[in-house]
Amino acid sequence: KALSKGKTRLPISSLSKSLFPPLPLLLSLTQRLPFLGLIILGLYSVIFSLILFTMLLNLKIDLKCLKSQRKGVVRAASNFLSGRDEKYADLLGLIWRLGFGI
Repeated sequence: KALSKGKTRLPISSLSKSLFPPLPLLLSLTQRLPFLGLIILGLYSVIFSLILFTMLLNLKIDLKCLKSQRKGVVRAASNFLSGRDEKYADLLGLIWRLGFGI
């Protein structure tokens, strides 16, 4: 019975090691070099803010193009707010996840 338990545990641990190899390495590096964690966090925040800025810029340009037609602006705004417009559904989902920390 002990041999069968050992055999079933081995693939699970090796699977988890193969799925998440960088996480323990990253944690050990940030414990040894605390500023490295700050650098990684800074890079992440810069990349995220650039992505968010380009999405908002695209939204502003699209709404400017539709300004001549009031019905188009109202339709675009309602589609955006309701999440029916696929182009901005990702942006809403991103804001939602950030707001609630999911």
